[in-house]
Amino acid sequence: MQCPRCGHENASSRAYCERCGTPLNGTEGTSVQVEYKVPPPPPLNGHKVLPLQLPHPPLSPPPNLEDDEVTPTLLAHPESIARPRVGVFSGILYFIGTVIAIFGLLGALTTPGSGTVTGLIGLLLALVVLILSIVF
Repeated sequence: MQCPRCGHENASSRAYCERCGTPLNGTEGTSVQVEYKVPPPPPLNGHKVLPLQLPHPPLSPPPNLEDDEVTPTLLAHPESIARPRVGVFSGILYFIGTVIAIFGLLGALTTPGSGTVTGLIGLLLALVVLILSIVF
């Protein structure tokens, strides 16, 4: 195949001229590129475009609240709300139960044999006192 620009004889399998680089096959030239037009984005709310709303007429001024008489609610007075407190009786029972449990465990662990029954009884009494302190 002969180059149209320089006239050099090229092999028929060549797409370009060996000497000047001119494309040899006219059908393999650049194709016509179609410009892609991007569609407009959809509305942000995902629906049709909303019409503009006309401004609302001015509202009447709010009523004066000083003239209204309202009785206060029960929650308006913070002193009427009961606060959770640890009762004195519960605190004493808890302290006594803890002391008995400590001495009961020490007695059961340190003296094998004779103190085991006494230690277990003390531990059970301590648990009873602790449960009573939680309930009351």
